[in-house]
Amino acid sequence: MKKLLFNTLWFSFLYVHYVAKWRGVTFMTSRQGLGVGGGTPYGFDVGQSERGNVLKGLDLGVEGMQVGGQRLLIAPPELAYGKKGVQEIPPNATIEVNNHLFSICMRLRVHLKFNWMLYAHMKVSQTF
Repeated sequence: MKKLLFNTLWFSFLYVHYVAKWRGVTFMTSRQGLGVGGGTPYGFDVGQSERGNVLKGLDLGVEGMQVGGQRLLIAPPELAYGKKGVQEIPPNATIEVNNHLFSICMRLRVHLKFNWMLYAHMKVSQTF
């Protein structure tokens, strides 16, 4: 009889609305769009900034926030785009990210043998 090897890990998946600015000029936002609320919230796994899906400054900055909370984050270059910069943002730029925590979900990730993954998704809370 073969044993199935697996590891499980619960992690938080957040949805935020954000406005990112450099020198007071908005260069990226989730708020742009149709409807009263405008735009689609951006979702990301907490603690996964090393994968490049979210700025490290945003990843670290949401710690301790509650649903509905707002926070202005000042991200120095090492927590933003670093020495490379990106598009119109030059290297070593400090940026501001105003975020609003919209929703928190808990997800269960199961790593199976051969790197197969299963996900269970559970919404914890949502505003309004």
